[in-house]
Amino acid sequence: MPQRPIQERDAVSVPGSALAIRLATPADIEPLATMINEAYRVSERGLFAKDRTSMEEIADAMKTGTLVLVAETSDGSLAGSLQLHLSGDEAHFALLAADTARQGNGMGRTLTADAEQRALAAGHTEMQIECIGEVGLRAYYERLGYRVHHVDEEALGSERSLAWGATRPWTMLHMRKRLA
Repeated sequence: MPQRPIQERDAVSVPGSALAIRLATPADIEPLATMINEAYRVSERGLFAKDRTSMEEIADAMKTGTLVLVAETSDGSLAGSLQLHLSGDEAHFALLAADTARQGNGMGRTLTADAEQRALAAGHTEMQIECIGEVGLRAYYERLGYRVHHVDEEALGSERSLAWGATRPWTMLHMRKRLA
């Protein structure tokens, strides 16, 4: 039986959890921006002076085909999110975030697994991510099966450092995982 396009699939209940993962709606944009920026302020510990995203960036992502996934509790509270880009041969996720009160409880693992399943269903065999080397996420993603394939050293004056408001030099780890 042919699958419906990913964008049209219903929310997915997470077995053994009171969570459901669904595609974001325009009503989610403002609380998503707030949650993502709060989560990144905690995890990046002052490495960047600027917010990681904005309501405009989230709205643009949704308009251009990025799958903005939302994890919500049974009472409708926003618990986490992830942006999944599927284009051509590439599958990539970004801006994985959990509500600060729920960090460390498997939210990221749950959202990542859902994104990987969506990528597989769309015919992708590899997932790519980038993460900041200085915030301790390399080991986390390695436990999920991702491996570093490239490292960018970012100086304070680099274009990306200026755009993100870096307060010191940092590294961007490019990681990937074989899905099938």
